[in-house]
Amino acid sequence: GALLSFCIQLYSLRGKKMFEVLPYFSWKDIKELIQLGFPRTGVNVLTQSRVLFFTALATTFGPGALTSYLFAQRITDAVTQVIQQSITTASLPVLSREFIEHRIDEYKNVVKRYVFLLGSIGFLAALVIYTFQDIVIWILYGTTEYKELIMFFLGGFLIALPFQMMIGFFSISFYSAKDTKSVFYSNCIATILAVIVCYSMRSSGAISLVYGVITVYVINFAVLASLYSRKKFV
Repeated sequence: GALLSFCIQLYSLRGKKMFEVLPYFSWKDIKELIQLGFPRTGVNVLTQSRVLFFTALATTFGPGALTSYLFAQRITDAVTQVIQQSITTASLPVLSREFIEHRIDEYKNVVKRYVFLLGSIGFLAALVIYTFQDIVIWILYGTTEYKELIMFFLGGFLIALPFQMMIGFFSISFYSAKDTKSVFYSNCIATILAVIVCYSMRSSGAISLVYGVITVYVINFAVLASLYSRKKFV
């Protein structure tokens, strides 16, 4: 898959003289790239750390808990991957162009419009999935003795879904403005609070994991929205 993707992109460079770029080599640009990329790497580390923590925690709640948690997560992941990621990826060049050309009002309008759109889609998707969750689970996983447990975890992911959808576009809006630190800060705060919530409620059982998932997305969204409202675009 990676090789095929590389070949497709390589075809677009046909006829180009690659060595012509050498005179434009700049350590300043490389330094800027590293400064922008380091917080982005931190976000990936935090994301994978959360996955590891939630997965490990799910294994402590008895047989079927981890499988049910992952099955429920896959349902909402399908919504974000098909809808949110498609919209955010397509919007990145538009946001970057508006920011670089200093059309800040247009930039803000795009962010406002699509954050609201994705939040609305996430809410409607959550409502539809919740209404037909019996059918959805039966179609995807068939008849299973852990149906109730899957529905239990799914409820938490559906509450978090609108926030998860909006977070994706907020993050891409910061990246297009060359701000990767804000997204790192929001993820860091959300991760720490989620771990605290899970540990403080661990004696309550699997519901602590549900509250942890909800905390991650609600706090992440709240911090990003706050940072965006305070951000001075220059």
